[in-house]
Amino acid sequence: MTIRGRVLVYGVGVAALSMVILGGYFVDRERHRAMTELRGDIEAFLDGLAARATPTLSGNRIEELHEVLSALTSGVVADTVGAAVAVLDRDRTVVAHTNHAHFGAVLSDPFSLEATASAQPLARRAPVGNIDVLKVSRPLVTAVPGHPGIRWGTVIAIVPLDAIAREWSRLVLRIIGVIALATLLAGAVIFVMLSRHLVRPIQHLKKAAASLAAGDLSVRAEASGDDEIGALGADFNEMA
Repeated sequence: MTIRGRVLVYGVGVAALSMVILGGYFVDRERHRAMTELRGDIEAFLDGLAARATPTLSGNRIEELHEVLSALTSGVVADTVGAAVAVLDRDRTVVAHTNHAHFGAVLSDPFSLEATASAQPLARRAPVGNIDVLKVSRPLVTAVPGHPGIRWGTVIAIVPLDAIAREWSRLVLRIIGVIALATLLAGAVIFVMLSRHLVRPIQHLKKAAASLAAGDLSVRAEASGDDEIGALGADFNEMA
């Protein structure tokens, strides 16, 4: 491979590697930001729902829970296709759900078991079938100063991450396009600069050496610049 070819390969390679590293960092940062924002929205929604649902559930006003849930299910939950919110009593029985068909069901999946047994809010990301979902829970507790309070139930939100995954895919495609364009531009700049300051002087020196070897003792190399190539040209001229 010629020096010009190596310069092209190395220049484009370095530019591409730099852009890939930068693009990967950007995608990872955006993914983390999106997940943090989504989790914050869900947690804020569940905090508001827990404040309304706890006195309703503790007063055994089950019929009102559906109205409370319908009134508060908005924003991120309503805008996300497939999102579901369930209110469970202490026996893990669904007493309110965004899908009325689940009313009266007893949830025994691992997250429901963990959420109903935990005194703290939980957030887990796990696959459900072929869909990646985010599950967030809040305990429904009647808070009394100086007392641990009474646990009345648990509220759980399940939000599919399909929309975010699609947005990530579009973001990755856009970044790949930007990386490809930036790599071409950076590679072109690197190639032009190295060709001008490295490849072209070496080619001139090679041509002068070939002329000298052929018997042309009047030939002289370009000896401009104060770098190693310039010094080599000066040494060649002195030798000639």
